Amino acid sequence: MPSTTQRTPATSLLFVTASLMLALSCRSVDSSKTASTSLPQEPIGGDAGAARSSAQDGLGSVYPATVTPHPVAMELCDALHVLPAARMAACCGNKPQSSLVDQCVRVVSASLQSRSVEVDGASVAACRAEMEKSLAGCDWVTPSLPLAPPACQRLLRGQLAAGAVCRSSLECAGDLHCDGLGATKTGICSPPARLGQGCGSHVDVLATYALQRDLETAHPFCADHCSLATHKCEPVPEVVALPRAGEGCARTGCGAGLRCREGVCARLAQPGEMCATDLDCAAGGCARGTDGQKMCGTKCTPSFDALDARTAGAGMHLPARSGSDVARR
Repeated sequence: MPSTTQRTPATSLLFVTASLMLALSCRSVDSSKTASTSLPQEPIGGDAGAARSSAQDGLGSVYPATVTPHPVAMELCDALHVLPAARMAACCGNKPQSSLVDQCVRVVSASLQSRSVEVDGASVAACRAEMEKSLAGCDWVTPSLPLAPPACQRLLRGQLAAGAVCRSSLECAGDLHCDGLGATKTGICSPPARLGQGCGSHVDVLATYALQRDLETAHPFCADHCSLATHKCEPVPEVVALPRAGEGCARTGCGAGLRCREGVCARLAQPGEMCATDLDCAAGGCARGTDGQKMCGTKCTPSFDALDARTAGAGMHLPARSGSDVARR
C-alpha cells in the first residue's frame, strides 16, 4: 500500500543529501556514551547564553561536541532516524544505516538541557505512531530515507524571548526566528522583518537533524515574503496556477500530486503502475523489473533516469537534445 508520508523522491533525496553534508561538518558523538560534563541548566539567552555560545563556536559548532543524552531526545531521534532505517533495511535485505541519529540526539539533548526548547512525551509518541503507520509495507522505499510525517513537525517549542542568543529558530518562542544564525555562529531571536529589510536563509542544525521542514512558516524571516533573489522582504508574490489534471503541460510542470505524461497532466503513478522516472511515482521509486518494464514500487538503489537527456523532456520538462546536438558537444 502507498505511504501516507507526503513527499517526492527527489525532495527526500535532496533533503537527506544536505543533511549528510552538514553532518560531516560536525563532530560525531556516540549517544550510548555519557559525557563527562553536561550543559548548565539555565536558558541560553542573556549574558550566560552569550558566554557559553562563544565557547561553543570555538568547537566548530554552535552545539557542544559532547552532551549527556536526554531520554526524550533519544526517543524522538530513534523515531525519526532509526525506525525508518530499520524498516528500509528489512525491505531491501541489507544492514540498517542511520548516520544522523547520534547528531540528532546531541543537538536535541543540548537544547532540552539548556531549556531553550520543550517537548512533551505524548507528542513524541504520536510522532512515532504516525511514522510506523507511514512505513507500512515496502512500496514507499527509495534509496533515501523518507521525510518525517506531519505528526513529527513542530514538536519542539521554543522558549527564548526576543533578543536572546539562539542556536536554532526552533529555540525561539512564537514566530521569532534566529537572525544571523550559521553552522558555527549563534544568532539572536528576532521578530519577522518588515518590507525592505534584509533577509535570507541560514543553516539551522537543530531543524536539520530533527527533520523539521516548515521553518519558513513557523519562524518566518519576513512578515510578508523573503525574496531569494534580492535577499529583502517583499510583498507576497502572485501565485501562478499550474495546470490541473487533464490540462496541457508541454511547456510547464503540473500541480501538486500530478505528473506530465505525454503532454497532459495526470495523477502520479501508484505502486505497480508504469513509470518513466522516480518523479512519476506517488510512493517509492521507478524501478526496472526482471522483464525490463519500469514500475513504481520498492527501490533500494539509486538511478539517474530523470537526468538522462532522452527522458528529461517527459520527466523534468527539459528540452531533449537530438543525436547530432550531442555529437557536436
